[in-house]
Amino acid sequence: MDNCIKLSELKVDPNALAPIGQGSFGKVYEAWHNRHHSVAVKICRFNMDEQIFQDEKELNKRATDENACVPYFGFISENFQGWVCNGLVFKFMECGSLGDLLHRHRVYPANCLSFRMLHEIAVAMDKLHRINADQRLLHCDLKPCNILLDIDLHAHITDFGAARLSTVTENRGQAIQQDPNSMRTIPYCAPEFFSDNFRRTSKYDVYSFSILTWELLAGVKPYEGKYRYITNCQRAYEIWHKVERNGRPDLGLLRDKLDNYEAFGHFLSRCWAQNSNERPTFLDIATELEPLTDTDEAVLQDAVMETKQELLTKLNRPSFQRSSENYRYNFTDVFTGHHPTAEQSERMEIGDNLAAQPANYQHIAQNENDQLSVGDRNLSDEDCRRLGKNYARSWETLASDLGISFAQIDNIKQDHRRNEEKKIAVFQTWKEIDPNPTVRNLIQKLRQIKVDIDCYSFLDPDRVIRDELRNERA
Repeated sequence: MDNCIKLSELKVDPNALAPIGQGSFGKVYEAWHNRHHSVAVKICRFNMDEQIFQDEKELNKRATDENACVPYFGFISENFQGWVCNGLVFKFMECGSLGDLLHRHRVYPANCLSFRMLHEIAVAMDKLHRINADQRLLHCDLKPCNILLDIDLHAHITDFGAARLSTVTENRGQAIQQDPNSMRTIPYCAPEFFSDNFRRTSKYDVYSFSILTWELLAGVKPYEGKYRYITNCQRAYEIWHKVERNGRPDLGLLRDKLDNYEAFGHFLSRCWAQNSNERPTFLDIATELEPLTDTDEAVLQDAVMETKQELLTKLNRPSFQRSSENYRYNFTDVFTGHHPTAEQSERMEIGDNLAAQPANYQHIAQNENDQLSVGDRNLSDEDCRRLGKNYARSWETLASDLGISFAQIDNIKQDHRRNEEKKIAVFQTWKEIDPNPTVRNLIQKLRQIKVDIDCYSFLDPDRVIRDELRNERA
């Protein structure tokens, strides 16, 4: 039976109120639960369709039952200050995502550890595809940032926001066809997705796995060099056309990194074959990768310890372990942004419930906001509305320049009809996904992409931020 978890059961670290991840679904926070200990809490965006939330909840439950994903503990669904808060609670993965390990922290595991990760992913994907023979579960968004690593660097699949259930017709040589606005990440999309009305089968996930495999072993993002200095939209279309013409990442980058380069290159070529019928199943993949995991245990453990130590150094932390004593604040503080004073924190230490004094709490939070400079406050919905009304150029170009994903651009196009609404949605999306959605940060980005000052001058009427930015460059 699915487990409902109350917001009151969750505590957060006062020094870690910011989200540890975010995307089109909402935001993820680290928290503490007395039964499950360290957990990751995925809070869905307020306007998410209820059915999407219910579908992802069910998919995670089924995948967890088969030990095919990050362990799912339960869901949140309750009223908080007038709105319904929906969320999912998972086991916290101490070493973060594979994507962050490679590209944010630039830590590259030894081959023996990389092959263990790849084998674990293949085994999990095989279990995922076998959950229901009549309605096969497809992940549809397999990529490094959706692979999470636990404290021993074992790999776990996460994020079923783009997952779909196929139908029995796939077993008869047919396949499901997806809405073109469904979530996707272009470098990991199989060629049939572009050429055959967004078709997805279990072999779509195999293709994504092959790109992920190349990326882990090469240590660079696919197609990164050639399309690095163009906008996201342009890059997406360039990759799209390359893949349709049978273009793939450069296997030559693996030549000096693998002892069995020729055999492994042939294996990858089969996994990303243009014809999906020529790709192996995940059972075949797991079987072929298993011999590569046959490493002396001491050598493997040395590789694990070396990778963990390098990651800790990059994180500037002494350990991955956290004490339950660190988690002292109510989880709802991540919504309100409240930061209690030292006196209130001391009362919390001895068990005084700060939530029992909402009036005083609100007063303190307001005083803190009053002390923020004009540039340090977060962008508001009213700011987004005014920005959208004032912005005169293409909304798609703006979205791309602000780092909004191809999938999110498609969602905006689908959800809004008028250009002004789309422009407002672009600024609102940036506000949700940017880790630092302050007025100062946005003005800096708009100046970099040479947006007319009239568009955002109301955010900085006294030119304080613009003068500061000009002085910094000087």
